[in-house]
Amino acid sequence: MKFHFYSRLEFSFLDNEADPNCCSRSFLHHHSKLGWQVHPPTPLTFARHYVLLLKPTACEPAVWHDMMEVAKFLTELAVIDYHFAPLKPSSVGLAALMTAMEGVAEDRLAMVDKQNFATNVYHVAQVSPNDPEAMDCRTRLRTMYYEGGIFEQQREAEAAAAAQANRERMLAAERIAAESPTGVNAHPVVQVDAAAFQGANAPTAAAKNESGSWGPDAVAADAAATAAADLGVGSGDGTR
Repeated sequence: MKFHFYSRLEFSFLDNEADPNCCSRSFLHHHSKLGWQVHPPTPLTFARHYVLLLKPTACEPAVWHDMMEVAKFLTELAVIDYHFAPLKPSSVGLAALMTAMEGVAEDRLAMVDKQNFATNVYHVAQVSPNDPEAMDCRTRLRTMYYEGGIFEQQREAEAAAAAQANRERMLAAERIAAESPTGVNAHPVVQVDAAAFQGANAPTAAAKNESGSWGPDAVAADAAATAAADLGVGSGDGTR
């Protein structure tokens, strides 16, 4: 139950059956029964605080995100099971987080980091991971998550998504390899169209290379010879 008073409230009472003091008495009555437990922290709140005791460099951000998503899902599973109703939210939150950690592979989250997390919970939060209530929550959540087939369904969905992403990366790599300009020869053989050259601009027979085709060096040499002839250089008549 939550009480929100964002602005001053105005009441109108009919037939004098109630008065403003009635609201006060009602509030005091609920308060005497509930205490201040009108908005207690949820198991997910505890899980989000407990995970701060895990070393930040223990895993990649993606692993951290996936682990917290599983922990969140486990706390939602606990809502629909009456077995968790009388248990403390702190125990449910810790059990959900530790169950999520169990599902993380060793190469993604080392066992020594998991053990350090449990030690930090014991010393900092002063909560024992081996507390009977926390262990009971872990056993129940593990049964619901693993034996209920939910874990396998999530793993199959993740594997299918990873395979699809891998196929898309391979197709993208093949497309880049086929279209990238880096695959173009930096020094292609220049194919000269003889019809495009007429008169003095036409390459001579000496411009052909040994294979009989027009090469870049041969064309350059022929162009230099043509320019020299236009200037009268090397003609032997001394004229320009």
